[in-house]
Amino acid sequence: MNITLALYLVDIISNLDCILAIIIICIISVILIFIIIYIMALGSYDNHETDKINKLFQWLGSKWWVCLIIISLAIITPSKSTMHLMLGTYYLQSTNLPAKVTEALELKLDDVIADLKGKK
Repeated sequence: MNITLALYLVDIISNLDCILAIIIICIISVILIFIIIYIMALGSYDNHETDKINKLFQWLGSKWWVCLIIISLAIITPSKSTMHLMLGTYYLQSTNLPAKVTEALELKLDDVIADLKGKK
C-alpha cells in the first residue's frame, strides 16, 4: 500500500471517529430530553400523551443494538496518533533500516569503547 494512501485513510478514519462521537452525544441528548418529557408528562392527566411517550420509549428500546454498534465502533477506532505510530512501525519493519541502525550503533560503540580503553 502506498504511504500517501495510508495517510489519507488515517485521516478519513479519524474523521469517522469524530462523527461517531457526535452521534453518541446526540443520542444521549435525545434520550435525556425524552426522559425529561416523560417525567413532565407523568403528572399530566392526559393518558394519550403518556401513551405516545411510552410508545416512543418502546421504539427506542427496540433500537438499542444500533447504539451499541455505534459505541463499539467509537471505542474500537484508534486515535489519529496511534494510527500514525502503527503506520510508521509497519513501514519501518518492512525495510532493513533497524538492522542498519543496530549495526551502526554497534560500530560506534566499539569505537567509543576502544577510545575509553586507550585513555586508561
